[in-house]
Amino acid sequence: MDKDLREAYEDLLGAVNKMRTIGHASRYLVEGVTPVEMRALVVILFSRRDEDEVRPSLVAHRLGTTKSALSQILRSLEEKGFIERRRSEKDSRAVVLELTSKGESSLMKLRESCDSEMMALVSHIGLDDLRHLKLTVDKIVEFYESLGESPVGSKSAHLEGEPLPHPPFAPCWPDGDEEGDAPCA
Repeated sequence: MDKDLREAYEDLLGAVNKMRTIGHASRYLVEGVTPVEMRALVVILFSRRDEDEVRPSLVAHRLGTTKSALSQILRSLEEKGFIERRRSEKDSRAVVLELTSKGESSLMKLRESCDSEMMALVSHIGLDDLRHLKLTVDKIVEFYESLGESPVGSKSAHLEGEPLPHPPFAPCWPDGDEEGDAPCA
């Protein structure tokens, strides 16, 4: 790597690390919920778009965790009043997950906050820089796909129609209309 590329590379790493240390991530959590619990809530919310019933196995798969690890997360969310588990109407042996009114209203309040902050960020960045950033991200995805890999969060890294995980530095919340949208958590 030549000197200019090395300097640019180190500058980029420094900027990314600085962005990670800003500490904004906690602003994108529902009060009293851990980051992993937040991800589970968002997966339950967005899974309802495609599924009549959201089962724990689906949530575990989309979170990339085991059913036993998810069981602890669900127990905590249930104790905090954000979700409830009930028997499936289609198969009485199966358990399905639902957000409670507390869970739904908490996520909707968070969405409003995320939307407001993201619009302020987009305004601060400006349209030209935002378009340039999008093209750059597309090139990064293209590079990894050319290696036969899928960057975390890319459409090809997940089953068709599943919510995609978000990068930890990109607070966003989709309106659900665009393919590839990812909720923040």
